[in-house]
Amino acid sequence: MTETTATAAEIPDQIGFGFAELLVLLSLNPGGASERSAHGLGLGEHLGNQLVFSAGASSLIARGFATLTEADELEVEGPVAAVADALSRGEYFVSVSLMTADSLDQITFVGTNDLAVLLQARGGLTWWAMAQRPEVSTAEAVLFIARSHLAQHAGGGVSLTPNGDAKAPKLLIKNTDGQWIMGTYTFGEETVEEIPVGEADLVKAIQGVFEA
Repeated sequence: MTETTATAAEIPDQIGFGFAELLVLLSLNPGGASERSAHGLGLGEHLGNQLVFSAGASSLIARGFATLTEADELEVEGPVAAVADALSRGEYFVSVSLMTADSLDQITFVGTNDLAVLLQARGGLTWWAMAQRPEVSTAEAVLFIARSHLAQHAGGGVSLTPNGDAKAPKLLIKNTDGQWIMGTYTFGEETVEEIPVGEADLVKAIQGVFEA
């Protein structure tokens, strides 16, 4: 299997992928980052499943996202290769949960300093993949998403989880009457200390999650 990487600017606004297709992309460069991405997306149990892999490869070929070489190897290029590169070689994997009293949406940031991809979960184990604008840092992108979410849902919150690890410390964010408030939830603890912060300090805290 081979891939030809694209830049973030070459990725369309969004590309939809099913779970079998994502597993194929994760298999292009097997290793620690691929396994972290797979488990973080809830797909780890399917790694190595040849039936699922075949279904995903067939779907990618049918959609024009992949081709077979003369050596019968699967090849992806352009935007799809960029998504595969971010998933399988990413230096960070951060899940951003957007919470309200009765709903939970999730956006995952995965990639490197040079190429960052956002994956937004949809129903039926499918995702939208989008390129992060290269002129915006990951921390600034998260802040923008948090600000938009909390402006629409005043009583809501945002949490950041690094490395797809449900037991890892989570950064919690909310905004009360224009004041940013953050805290760190540690697995097993019952309370979280809430700390009022300015925007600059909040950006630093968000960046710290990506560096964890």
